[in-house]
Amino acid sequence: MAMHAHAAAATGQLAVSEEECRDVLWSTTDGALWHRLVEQRGWSEERYAA
Repeated sequence: MAMHAHAAAATGQLAVSEEECRDVLWSTTDGALWHRLVEQRGWSEERYAA
């Protein structure tokens, strides 16, 4: 994810730091996070996506 974040940062179009971009990428690829928030905590898919 760090490599993807670095490439995204190189475009000059990130609205967040490269480090935050990396962390967001990691979190969105973790199916356990989706399961916990949507299935266990009752979040809607739309809320999770936002």
